[in-house]
Amino acid sequence: MNKIKIPSNIDVEKINQKIDQWYGDAKTKTEIKNLKDCSLLLIHFLIPNGRYIEETKEDGYFKKINSTIFNDHYGKCFSDVKDILYDDEYPIIETDGKNYTDNRSTRYKLRDEFFYNVDTKMVSGIGKYIEKYNSYVTDKKKKNNKFRFLSERLSKRITLDPEVYKYISQLNDEFKSTISTLDSRAYDAEKFKQTQKILNLKFASDIRDIKEGNYNDGTSDTNHRFNSVFSGLKRELRYFIRIDGETVDEIDVGASQPYFLNCTLNSEFYNSKKEGSLFSLFPEFYKEFTTTKNKIKVDVHNFNYTWGKSNIINQTQLQILKANSTNNKSCSKGSSSNSSSNSIKSNNILNNINSRGNSTYNNSSIKSNSILNNINSRGDNTDNNFNSIKSNIILNNRYININKIKYYINNNIRRITVTGVPPVPYMCGKIEEMSDIREFRSILYSCDFYEFILQDVKFIMEKTNYQKKETLERKLSRIDRKRVKGGMMYFLNDKDNRHYNPFVKSMKTAFPNINTIVEFFQNLNFSNAELNKKFENPYSLLLQRLEAYYFLQLGVKSFCDKFPKESVITIHDSVIVKKKFSEKLEECLRTSIEKETGIPMGLSTKSKNPFLTIKDLVGEYLEDCRIAKQSKVAL
Repeated sequence: MNKIKIPSNIDVEKINQKIDQWYGDAKTKTEIKNLKDCSLLLIHFLIPNGRYIEETKEDGYFKKINSTIFNDHYGKCFSDVKDILYDDEYPIIETDGKNYTDNRSTRYKLRDEFFYNVDTKMVSGIGKYIEKYNSYVTDKKKKNNKFRFLSERLSKRITLDPEVYKYISQLNDEFKSTISTLDSRAYDAEKFKQTQKILNLKFASDIRDIKEGNYNDGTSDTNHRFNSVFSGLKRELRYFIRIDGETVDEIDVGASQPYFLNCTLNSEFYNSKKEGSLFSLFPEFYKEFTTTKNKIKVDVHNFNYTWGKSNIINQTQLQILKANSTNNKSCSKGSSSNSSSNSIKSNNILNNINSRGNSTYNNSSIKSNSILNNINSRGDNTDNNFNSIKSNIILNNRYININKIKYYINNNIRRITVTGVPPVPYMCGKIEEMSDIREFRSILYSCDFYEFILQDVKFIMEKTNYQKKETLERKLSRIDRKRVKGGMMYFLNDKDNRHYNPFVKSMKTAFPNINTIVEFFQNLNFSNAELNKKFENPYSLLLQRLEAYYFLQLGVKSFCDKFPKESVITIHDSVIVKKKFSEKLEECLRTSIEKETGIPMGLSTKSKNPFLTIKDLVGEYLEDCRIAKQSKVAL
């Protein structure tokens, strides 16, 4: 196929004339054709479908485009394409003007007259790159065929009830009514109007794609989730989905991430290589985990940690490496109260460490392929001369990478593994035998998990809070089920601010060993810089892969195998089927998933009539536009 979709009001002929005028004498005919293809491809990449809008809303709807990747795939013409589409004579794209850390990516969007145009048209390529792009998309779908059974069930049997247009009309009426009475001192009116505009764009693009059968389905390479146009469909519009004209039910897994977290709370998850294990779900993370685990062992005499290998440096050595890592240039004379160094050589930066000062770790013999050549830490040296470090050094708060070798900073070992390296058994037995892990696994997920945790958190606050009674009561009154649900996502996915989050602190008290496992993996990053770039927040990705494996590959697939002719729509941790099949679906989910986890699931049916909540929904959007109160400055 040699066609792609672009906004209907793009004048392709005007773009082509510009390319001929600018480059007709400087490039070959083949290069000109390919440049025309690539200009249309960039426009195509910036069409704002539903998923695009959700993923870019925090960035003003500007989409990140990596120029290096674009050039590698499409003939190193990104700079020319930008110039063509930026040109004042017929400008089509714009940028947010920000520079990003990788120095290769900038965010772009179509100019408003094209961005908000929902109508599209198909255009043909005249070079080789549009056809190449379509082949890539097709090949990627074939490669990621483990969810083929889901792709095959997306068809034009799935429609939207015409009542959806009535709903959108009433929603817009409520927006207009709210705008007419809006207090501009308390709310940002322009932001609120923009919210309505974007919402209408998303509704229109999703409805268009469903109507045309453009499901944009595929499997993520990072989190292994199956995505489609329905994944980003607003909950209110899901109510109007019909299959063969029949009404549907949406079955949802309650507290899905905490539920599937239980799969990581047993030794077999780490030790085996069967389906659903760490090895099978995330082999790159398993390798990093195994390498790290083998470097650490428990010192049974004082319960501190010692290293099985000598890839460890102290803070003094870290400062030396930091001082020499900037642009890999020689460091001028400086001062230090802790260290001095002569030459730092290119490949094996430290061959010997003599630690004569106070050191936490006595085993400091560094072997041939480790860090420094000569460091004598005597505590009385003030002058450092360093030669150029020619190695590739990557600094991190917990470790550094030098020549692809990972060196940990010793005073951070305790932070990485406070009470044990998962899944090394405690002295009392395996991790699944720890009391707080047994308690977590015994929670009635089939009832209300978050309500149970809410009571735990309140109990802990009452027992550990030493503030005035009035202050404690005020804090307790602010905690509800909604905040607990949000707090649990922080507990599982946030590693930077968890030490200041009161909910996370309470979870640490209630489930200390679970917190140890969570924090261990949150702090375990890849030694390989390319993997670190590819898999940001790998622990969060692991939890999402767990959910995709158990819910989709086991649960939903069992239903599809049993009812091969029935349409199925999945939205991460929920699934939509005809109402008459909802009980059969629940039965398949419970049978296949609970057999593996050993824990009863919490399943619920979502079918709230969105007409009844229009006013509340607009109120929520309005609150997002509230102007923050500025603190008074004392004169």
